[in-house]
Amino acid sequence: MDIDPSILQFVKSQNLCVLSTVTVDQRSESAVMAYTVNDHLLFFLSSEPETRKIKNIAANPHVSLVIGGLNHDPTIQIDGHASLLSPQETKTAKAYMLKVHPELKDYLSPDCIFFTISPHWLRFSDFSQNPPLVSEAVL
Repeated sequence: MDIDPSILQFVKSQNLCVLSTVTVDQRSESAVMAYTVNDHLLFFLSSEPETRKIKNIAANPHVSLVIGGLNHDPTIQIDGHASLLSPQETKTAKAYMLKVHPELKDYLSPDCIFFTISPHWLRFSDFSQNPPLVSEAVL
């Protein structure tokens, strides 16, 4: 997938997002999450096994992310597919996350569940410009 380098650079410059999931009875739930992203716009996140988000993703992998939007920063909205990782994939994801964000070490318990998010739609909005820059992509 071809990602605008400036969008990828912005996503990589951030480390928090709002993750929205859907419950089995179709209610939305959101949480602020730390994330890491690779050069292919694959997001890596983790959470404790008993959290609502992990239960929701197991039942319905369709998720949304919002990144930025504070202090006149651009905003990125993403719709995507979450995948819970196997134990072997978890080792690789954890190593990658800690390489990029070593400060997460104290937050990753041995029981953490790791998952990825593969975007299928993205909207980039920068209202600090005149005229505003808004671009949308199906990935």
